[in-house]
Amino acid sequence: MGVKSLLSIEENDYWFECLIQQRSSISIDCWQGADRIIVVNRCYQAMLESVGVDAKKIKYITNGFDGNLVPKESKASVRKRLGLGLDEFVFVNTSFIEPKKDHRTLIEAFGLLLAAGRKAKLIIIGNGPLMNEVVAQIKKAGLSHSIRLLGSQPPKAVLEWNTASDICINFSKAEGNPTVMFEALGCGRPYVGSNVGGVADVIVDDSLGLIAPHGNAKALCDLMHSAMGRIWDEDRIRSFASQYTWDAIAD
Repeated sequence: MGVKSLLSIEENDYWFECLIQQRSSISIDCWQGADRIIVVNRCYQAMLESVGVDAKKIKYITNGFDGNLVPKESKASVRKRLGLGLDEFVFVNTSFIEPKKDHRTLIEAFGLLLAAGRKAKLIIIGNGPLMNEVVAQIKKAGLSHSIRLLGSQPPKAVLEWNTASDICINFSKAEGNPTVMFEALGCGRPYVGSNVGGVADVIVDDSLGLIAPHGNAKALCDLMHSAMGRIWDEDRIRSFASQYTWDAIAD
């Protein structure tokens, strides 16, 4: 009685769209009865309004990253410490290895890239129920020499690998607003990924990264090829990302 209620909707866009389409009276009553609803991407606001939620109750607050964990070292210094060559072109993917993250399409696209004559390495950080399938796909495709699986890593290590990379990449089928995207930008690295969830709210132009619809290996290969041919402004990307540190968001 008299207690204010706050809801935060952070799940991926596919899950939330399915929930909206169900038109469950329990869910709708919960949303309409809340005093405030926080959403992590802008498309959720329109979805909530479509089931009668007052727009004034809805507040967009994006995800972010811990700027204090971003390495102060140069890319070359971090690469030396991690055992990467200075001249290698490195993609880094960080995600839970599960169906919606679609590592199958990522690995297929990377194989197409190498088959087209490009030289690169792909570092995959994460673990999950599909790890054995990922290992088998890499082995079958003959990509074991070009793809490294690091398993789960602590947050600080993830940002070190981001800093050591040239491109951070994530081609999932669904997202809310991926933290890995903000971490990539915070390290001054462009983000190549699928146009899902709130990604397009952040990757507002191609100086920050490249995005395409999910699920198409050829489309992702084309993005990777294009990204490799660009000169990216690390300082511009890092400056843009400063608005997404947790400190900045809290202010």
